[in-house]
Amino acid sequence: MELDSSRMGDVLIVSVAGRVDWSGAQGFGLFLDDMIRRHGRGPIILDTSNLTHIGSGGIRALLIAARTQARCSARFAVCSPEKSSLRSLLSTTGLARALELHETREDALLAFDVGEKAIRSPGSGPLVAYPDSTPTTVRPKGRTEREQ
Repeated sequence: MELDSSRMGDVLIVSVAGRVDWSGAQGFGLFLDDMIRRHGRGPIILDTSNLTHIGSGGIRALLIAARTQARCSARFAVCSPEKSSLRSLLSTTGLARALELHETREDALLAFDVGEKAIRSPGSGPLVAYPDSTPTTVRPKGRTEREQ
């Protein structure tokens, strides 16, 4: 499992890649909780486009994060491609109704009113890097790269 975070304006983007199975679910939940506490009441997008597997513990962590944001009246959206196993699982279980789901990160940013100009470079090219984008890599025992 790989976890990263970056900012685009006042939106925190948390990316998860790989497998979130029973052995990584607690670390995933701790990372999401830490990101929520550090970000305050701002909007969060969880990008799962590179997620290959998520177990029940990972789903639980995702739902807890969404509920925590809702209690603070802050938005929490999940980016999950339509054909992904996560989207299928959420739809089958009915949990999709409890979450704000978007096909792509760009769709979620537009829904958060970040705007097309902030998302794309001229000519609708790829996403551009911003000076305030600060990636964070999770290390063992839940510590981030900056804390070590």
